[in-house]
Amino acid sequence: MKAAFSNAGLQASWCAQGKQAAEAWAKLMNVEITWFDGELAATKQRAAIDNMATQKWDFVAIQTFGIGTLTDPIQKMIDAGTPVIAMDTLVAPPGTIAIHTFIAPDNEMMGSAVTSQLMAAIGGKGNVVMTQGALGHSGAQGRAKGFKSVVANFPDVKVINEEPADWDVTKVARIWDSILTQNPDIAGAFFHNDDMALAANQVMKQKGREGIIIGGVVVAPRASELIHAVSIAVAQKVTVDDFSQAFTVYPSMSGSIAEAARRLHNRDGALLTT
Repeated sequence: MKAAFSNAGLQASWCAQGKQAAEAWAKLMNVEITWFDGELAATKQRAAIDNMATQKWDFVAIQTFGIGTLTDPIQKMIDAGTPVIAMDTLVAPPGTIAIHTFIAPDNEMMGSAVTSQLMAAIGGKGNVVMTQGALGHSGAQGRAKGFKSVVANFPDVKVINEEPADWDVTKVARIWDSILTQNPDIAGAFFHNDDMALAANQVMKQKGREGIIIGGVVVAPRASELIHAVSIAVAQKVTVDDFSQAFTVYPSMSGSIAEAARRLHNRDGALLTT
């Protein structure tokens, strides 16, 4: 069986990890995968998918860089009888193209969950920044919607920048260099993925602005090991109770550590001896 895959760009760590996972499963299932890298650019991915559409596949799976940018070559493959799976983001507005299935997380929930923790960490007031992914990406749109739905409940919070960085860490560094130069007072920042958050954090360190609270959607390799650290970082005071109550993902080492903390400490503060 032969399949073609494409995602937004292998420069993003989670896209690269997704490629590794797909290839590992393909090997187990005797599927030969050809990868068409989107290179974090709509025009480059369009050229790659135009090429894909000239060939015969048993099925294809595509994460588009932007909604509607690949409609014609995808329709060409569907017309040829090739099942098309959309991953992570819509390939076109709902109902306009007959894809086989659509697989995606609840991006709005992720955006609102992270932003709720961010608001708690900054005390519900101050200047904040949202660094977005690609504006044409439905996942980025959902995360932005979740962010805005929470911020709307905090009248003392001012969003001073919503510039998109297109998932590109080089753009993030340039954007944040400018943001930090122009704004001496920033309480917190929300990033649509962790690659961008980590890139901005490097700029903050270089400029001595490490007091900014960072919140981001964690999707990198070993994400289950990172989620607990992010939740602890949001907490204002790290006690054993705080440590034990912060959320974790199982199975993970951080999950095991949190469970140990829960077993060693009760709500009254006394150590358990069993």
